[in-house]
Amino acid sequence: MALPLETQADMPGHDPDFMSREFSYDPFPVLAEYRNSRPVYRHQTSQIPCISLFRHQDIARVLKDDKRYKMLLPGSVYTGFGSRSFYLDPPVHTGIRQYLNPQFGHSRLLRITEPVSNKCRRLLLQYANSGCFDFYTEVAVPLSVFALCEFMGLPHQDTDRITEWGRIASKNEMSACCSPGQMPDADEKLDRSYWETGNYVSELFNRPGEGDTEEDGLLDAFHSVLKEKRNDMNREVLIDISVMLITAGFDAIAMAMCNLLRSFIEHPDQWRLLEQDHSLINPQPIRHIGFGAGIHACIGAALSRLELQSMLQVLLDLRLNFKPGDEDWWEPVVCPMMFGPDACKIILSGRK
Repeated sequence: MALPLETQADMPGHDPDFMSREFSYDPFPVLAEYRNSRPVYRHQTSQIPCISLFRHQDIARVLKDDKRYKMLLPGSVYTGFGSRSFYLDPPVHTGIRQYLNPQFGHSRLLRITEPVSNKCRRLLLQYANSGCFDFYTEVAVPLSVFALCEFMGLPHQDTDRITEWGRIASKNEMSACCSPGQMPDADEKLDRSYWETGNYVSELFNRPGEGDTEEDGLLDAFHSVLKEKRNDMNREVLIDISVMLITAGFDAIAMAMCNLLRSFIEHPDQWRLLEQDHSLINPQPIRHIGFGAGIHACIGAALSRLELQSMLQVLLDLRLNFKPGDEDWWEPVVCPMMFGPDACKIILSGRK
């Protein structure tokens, strides 16, 4: 029988170096080592008390047990708009999710499926047969930001600002689990990013209907709620939710797109299976917890799957091949929270 989490956490060891390039490039041997020898590990040098879990069953247990394990909002992180709604526990969190879950339903996702696929096709055709290019910067990020703007009803002319805010958030949000000095100025960068995003959303709330999308964007739904004057969904809460969606809504999925390509490059037999049977793109029984689990599971999981499926389908439809652009084609992002690239340099070839 496994030891209780609290007992295992006292087992001795050395902190994994989350900030090394070697770990960021290929973390899986280190993760396997900890999973086998120190599956529940109390960090020795983190800035706040921090425990890492390395086994699937332990992570799932913590995520699904919202009575024993609670969300912790880092005190130094931005709290200016609302109360960081995704960090709340029931009963407040329950009311928010009961409203939000239907907003991520099939009808809104269906509306953006064709625009996202068309955007992906244009981006891939732009770089097909053009030599080495950075897939992450030129395709994955623009596509995921485009999908976010379509879904939320954000003006597409603001994509540069949205991209900057999301990148700052994804690269700085886990500084608390590092040793002092490993991620300098991370809190200040986060504060600035969240404040700027919050002010941006507040301005959008003051001028509804100016986005580039049809009237069924998520912000339109938020405006309707404000008109209803629901106590559980006031302006500050909706701004707070919007800030979280904008800053967390694209970079992880952009990296996932690149991670997919890397997996297929390293395991070409899997790509050949997909070429032979396109239906394998459709979601299989989901046993992973990449989108979390329990009451705090990622609200945007369905949107993320739509983007990944669209990218794979367009690659297959265009019969494009991909390979590394040079010897140093994969430049990992060095961040304890993210696995993915800062650059993913590939060559696309095939029919234009």
